[in-house]
Amino acid sequence: MSSFEIYRRIVSGDLRPNLKIYNARKGLNQLEASFFSKPVKVGDRNEVIKEVEDFLKTSPRYKEGDTVKIRIDNKNRKITVEVSNAPGEEDLINIDICPPWDFRGELFSRIIEDVHLRFKNTIKEKLRNSDNSDDLEFFANHSISILKQIAIDAHLFEKRLSASNTKDSRSSRYVLMVLKKHLLYAIIEIEISLKALIKIPLQTEFELEDELYEFSASKMEERVKKNIKEMDTKYIQRFYGELGIKATEEAKMTFFRNKVVDMENYIQTAEQVYPFNIHHRDLLLNEYGRLLSKEFISKIFSVLTGTTEDLPFLIQERTRLLEDKNSIECRALSTTDFFHRIELRINAIKELTTTVTADPDQLLKDIISFCINLQGRKGRNYKENDLNTDLADLLRAKGYNISDQTLHGRSGGGNNSSIPGELDIAIRDPNNNGIIMSIVECFIIDSCGPENKIIEEHIHKLLNRYDTAGNRHNFAVIFAKAKDFHGLWRNYQEYINHQVFKSRLDTTELNINDLTYEYAKVCVTDLQRRDSQRRLFHIFINMYNS
Repeated sequence: MSSFEIYRRIVSGDLRPNLKIYNARKGLNQLEASFFSKPVKVGDRNEVIKEVEDFLKTSPRYKEGDTVKIRIDNKNRKITVEVSNAPGEEDLINIDICPPWDFRGELFSRIIEDVHLRFKNTIKEKLRNSDNSDDLEFFANHSISILKQIAIDAHLFEKRLSASNTKDSRSSRYVLMVLKKHLLYAIIEIEISLKALIKIPLQTEFELEDELYEFSASKMEERVKKNIKEMDTKYIQRFYGELGIKATEEAKMTFFRNKVVDMENYIQTAEQVYPFNIHHRDLLLNEYGRLLSKEFISKIFSVLTGTTEDLPFLIQERTRLLEDKNSIECRALSTTDFFHRIELRINAIKELTTTVTADPDQLLKDIISFCINLQGRKGRNYKENDLNTDLADLLRAKGYNISDQTLHGRSGGGNNSSIPGELDIAIRDPNNNGIIMSIVECFIIDSCGPENKIIEEHIHKLLNRYDTAGNRHNFAVIFAKAKDFHGLWRNYQEYINHQVFKSRLDTTELNINDLTYEYAKVCVTDLQRRDSQRRLFHIFINMYNS
């Protein structure tokens, strides 16, 4: 009898678990005997062994190497065969199916599982014996179609039994629940086994449950999400109960920040940390972020003028809050739309910016001025990309036509030399079709010796890879993080003259009006390229944080 036929008998035939015959132990014993016993005639020990071997060949649970125990009951004329898995091959418990609570559930579960194992063997036999892809495709599609129809019928049968909440109906519904699971397993087994040979649209267990069992997987997921959301809300409300209705916004922020700190300290020191501990920490962080975002948005937006003059302030506030990405404040705000709202306002102001013509002398003064502005924030843990972004935004706010992190020129050497490189800041000429007129290359150093490759690599990129047109003015902005700023500046000039330009070009230190001696230095290298005069300005900014 085929697996499909037995499944059909459980759903709509003589094996329906709610039939009266299966309410009594006698009927269940007869059912067990019909599936797991067979009459034999034996005369001696050899015939017993042969009959047992033949019986095992038909059992899907028996594997070569398993232990077989045979008990012979001469009085009742009965032979009992018990199969045990080889060591280390014990059957795993299926946590998706709860254990049966009565003999009916246990017996039908054994029958359903045996049928499933036989069907898996049928698939393997089909793969071994057939090399015709059309035949395999028909087998797969036909089997899946039948299994799906049986699954739908089983689900409708279970729904009918749900109307009667008796002990017998609960036991019968358990049997149908087990059957429904194994029908899904059978479909997935076909898809996985034959996917390399035929084009079958693969479905997950959850997708099959939604298709066949009236969206039961999605409904369960929604119920779980709803329950979790309700529990999360109650968890936060409990803390507001502690605070009291008269608590100020500042008191709320302090309270939830302290709760985050306490929970993180516990997570770091506890011997055993559970997922709900992490979840509760995240809930507290989210609530702190919500309060903090509301407070900061109110304070920041209240002082904005709606003009381009707001841009440096917004950039400064964004940078200040992002300077330590591991801080509680930054992580809390990142759970909200705070930084997105700030970014939208910055972009809106950028749209209002009027483009100005880039006069080289004024451009140099503006770059120096903005770099000194950035130098005032040296206490923050600036990364190179952060400095590039902020400098580009400040220049853009002044009205320059800026492209930051633009693909242009050539990247590194070797096989990738034809790939465009990513230059830091490109300043375009609005009166000449927006072509790049100057490039600003920014980098950080804390030492400058003969073995230092950072400086030479950046200068080489700027002059030989990015500046393919031969700009008349380019800028190298060096953020120096050495304690001895003046010593590093002297070493840098010597390095530029001898290491980079091999003493073939002149580099001259400049005196710029209003330039603070302790904070910034400037020198210029006069270059020659294809009979055109070019200049590279080196702007040296003290970023050492004492």
